[in-house]
Amino acid sequence: MMDEVFAEFYKKINYPLSVRKEKNAQGAATLCGGSGELTLSAGSYVVYDMGAPSVGGYPTFRVSAFSGEPALHISYSDRFAPFEKEETMEKGDFTRGSCTYLGVELPVMPANPYRFEDYSVRRTGQFVYPLIQGQERFVCISVPEGSAGQVSLSEFAIVDDSAPVLPVGYFQSDREDLNRLWLASARTLRLASVQANQWEDVRGKLCLRKLTKWQNAALAREFDLGEMRLCCDFQISRNPEYPTGIGILFFAQTPREGALLEITEKGEVSLWQTGKDDRVLLAASRVAPLTDNVSYHLEIDAAASGAAVFLEGTEILRFDAPLQTGGSFGFWMDTEWRAVCEALSVFVKGEPVYEWQGGTEDFDIRRSGFFISDGAKRDRLPWSGDLDWAFDCGWYSFGERMDALNTLQILAVHQSPEGYIFGTCYPENTVPPNNGEYGDYQSDMFAAWYVVSALTYYELSADMRVKGLFGTLRRCMDYLWRYVDKEDGLFEQRFETSKGLWDHYLGDTGKNTYTNLMILDAFERLAPFAEFCGETAYAKTCRDRAKIMREGIFTHLYDSVQGGFVKRKDWRELCDMSNPYAMGKRMVSRAQAKQIAAQAEKITHAYGKIAVLMIRGLYDYGYPEKAEEMLCGKLPLYLDGHFYSNVDWMSVVNNPDLPETVYECMHNPPCDFGDNLNWGDLSHPDSGICGVLSSRIAGVMPLKAGFTEVLVKPHLGNCRFVRCRVPTLYGNLDLEISIDEGRTLVTVDAPEEIKIWTDFSELAQPVHTEIRCTGTVIKNKEVI
Repeated sequence: MMDEVFAEFYKKINYPLSVRKEKNAQGAATLCGGSGELTLSAGSYVVYDMGAPSVGGYPTFRVSAFSGEPALHISYSDRFAPFEKEETMEKGDFTRGSCTYLGVELPVMPANPYRFEDYSVRRTGQFVYPLIQGQERFVCISVPEGSAGQVSLSEFAIVDDSAPVLPVGYFQSDREDLNRLWLASARTLRLASVQANQWEDVRGKLCLRKLTKWQNAALAREFDLGEMRLCCDFQISRNPEYPTGIGILFFAQTPREGALLEITEKGEVSLWQTGKDDRVLLAASRVAPLTDNVSYHLEIDAAASGAAVFLEGTEILRFDAPLQTGGSFGFWMDTEWRAVCEALSVFVKGEPVYEWQGGTEDFDIRRSGFFISDGAKRDRLPWSGDLDWAFDCGWYSFGERMDALNTLQILAVHQSPEGYIFGTCYPENTVPPNNGEYGDYQSDMFAAWYVVSALTYYELSADMRVKGLFGTLRRCMDYLWRYVDKEDGLFEQRFETSKGLWDHYLGDTGKNTYTNLMILDAFERLAPFAEFCGETAYAKTCRDRAKIMREGIFTHLYDSVQGGFVKRKDWRELCDMSNPYAMGKRMVSRAQAKQIAAQAEKITHAYGKIAVLMIRGLYDYGYPEKAEEMLCGKLPLYLDGHFYSNVDWMSVVNNPDLPETVYECMHNPPCDFGDNLNWGDLSHPDSGICGVLSSRIAGVMPLKAGFTEVLVKPHLGNCRFVRCRVPTLYGNLDLEISIDEGRTLVTVDAPEEIKIWTDFSELAQPVHTEIRCTGTVIKNKEVI
């Protein structure tokens, strides 16, 4: 039924779908969908639409012919705006260094910090750039003005680097816009599920680069070399601002100890003896500068008596002094170096002992595994403050195929002994922080979000492996509890870890309601999880602490006169983040929910993920019309009294200038920071609404972990037909609802281990049900 819909959901190789714009580009349309013949000369270009799914990955193209010495320039954008004018085409949607709000440069390796590449075309065949271009709907391929010659391409493609998975769940209705939004949300979750691998094999080329928080080198496994010859065919890839090059290690005892040959694009050749903390220059020479994307054949003859190096058959360096032999071989890359290896072989005493056959399995490289990042284009880092929404969206779409546990484990590495957890981290890093180290985003609020997100994932999945994180969760909550004032039961935010509530700067101090609600939520939900883990004494501790905090919060931070939570104990303005959180997490009474719902739009911060919290709560507390209005309408954002943008999901459908994904903060139109400065992500899974559509409109909600006990309570709104599949611990639950001639037919097909509660009070009556489940079925369940 959904095979046709999902057929285009994931493709490893992605070709252009159409030509959006071109200038003197011969045969531009022939590359759409596969191979053809595009010919470009100086000053010509073509802008391709890669399709609404806006895939990200490794750029690759094939040159079929060229004349002269042409250059090829390729730029990328998730939106069409930079390609509207020729003067802004060159750099794509953002410029390197334009996004530093985190304190470091984004995006991080192995993503390209530039949104363009330059290639010297001096050969035919396959070209691959060794860094990832995150998310792009539009690609501009050009031969710059003044370039000497022309070039013909027979193929251009993006090799998808995101998680290679298809959804398990689905949502279909008679409203095509909702169907498309469910798919857009699921697509975004997949796009943002990425890896940070040290090297990668892309179409038969080993892409070499250095990860920010990992060592420079990696070695082949299980070698102990004596007299040897190493042969390597390599290409260097151009870095727009920094010299590039390649390093080859041999006789290496560790990735930091061995003989190292370096060749830079300037023609500098040097042989080093590297140690754990230093290096000694053994020999150096110069050759003619190297040309990017030209294949060079390198040979190293080495023994205990010394080494000789040959490039294209010519000796370019000799070292006639003793070398320490033994150990293995591999590649060494500097921070700004980019290169690819096409062939690698090693001979010992004339006999072949190794030949690279593709892949990276022969080398002890750092592999992060897939994790859910903040976004596919920009950060490509895990953020604990976004995972709760991402997990909800991801479970309803992908179930256990979602890379949730690895994401949590990566962040758990970044917990200090006192219990603080980094809000974000480099996924390749394996060194835990010390006390007093708070990472690049110093935030207790994000530490609390980690606990909430881990519990959300467990409650959706019943993944037993989450028990392995119990110690991490406990240490984090004990750390946060130390800053709860026992006099009034409120958490008081200190300066050192005060980012992330109102802005990205330190200073959000005091007894803030949003963070207090989050910590209370974490304690109340950690208690039953602690019991599940056999920690009954700590479960009681959690309940005792939650009781103290709940009394303090509802005494000091809830204003019954104004009808909602205030921002801070000493800041009595209603909080547009706390009220959505309390509603979405079902933390208030029905009377309090009525007060909050009456002013829902006014006290909902106009960020997509905050709106999602309020939408969930409005459905749960009996205000489905208000929920649907917020979901399907426009929630305006004002800055300094001026309109800025809307939270607007519906406008992503069929927009020819933007991806069909869910955006950062769900601001639509997306924020415009200026030409070539638009680093804002248009692929943020925390704005995803698979969970809203499947759990509130279709109405399938878990009452116990893993959906072993389920409430089916649909809120169809103006839908007259809904079909939905939800992954559970025991298999898939299928639901179909149709309204015809004033009556409703509901069909549920569920695994026998599941206990089902139903509430069809909001459906057109009478309701006829067919529930194919040999388990227990009970009508009417109160969840608030």
